[in-house]
Amino acid sequence: MLDHAAVGRRLEGREHPPIGDFLAALHLPGFDLRVVDPDSADVDLVHGWMNTPAVAAAWGQAWPRERWRTHLIGQLDGGHTAPAIVAHGGVDIAYVELYRAHADVVARCYESDPYDVGVHLAIGSPAHRGHGWGARIGAALIDAGFRAEPRCRRMLTEPDARNTAAVGVSAALGMTRLGVIELPHKTAVLFAAERARFAPRPDLSE
Repeated sequence: MLDHAAVGRRLEGREHPPIGDFLAALHLPGFDLRVVDPDSADVDLVHGWMNTPAVAAAWGQAWPRERWRTHLIGQLDGGHTAPAIVAHGGVDIAYVELYRAHADVVARCYESDPYDVGVHLAIGSPAHRGHGWGARIGAALIDAGFRAEPRCRRMLTEPDARNTAAVGVSAALGMTRLGVIELPHKTAVLFAAERARFAPRPDLSE
């Protein structure tokens, strides 16, 4: 499987607000969200998660530690993507990448806006997989995203079409299925949560 870092997802020449500003404004009730620090143990954490069989199968990024560190630094320097870790009750449980969809190859597959935000989510903690945490964190991110940025019209996901669990989470969140799309590194299912139509799920809130 090709990984999105290798194929180069960013579309050059597309203006958009820095995704780091969006991330800094997010507040997830019931969760702690922090930007990944590439000079800390965060690198070991993400590297370890990405090399577990379940996450490696879904993400295709079972890289050595130093490659992960370089990748994280590149995300933090670019303004297009931002990596973060989600914790609950003092326990780190998930890795999140937020990205400006307007400047991403996914923008070729729908009518994008500079304030649209895409979400990649991996439940890294083995103890938290298969217990609804993906849906809970996904719901919190979408709700917090619309609250943090009034100009954000859409929050998007594009799980690999073979990843039935991730596809199921997006559908369960009430996101609109826009269709199957071909990206450089995968066949994906594109989902969008539209601000005008999206209704938070109280049963998924803390």
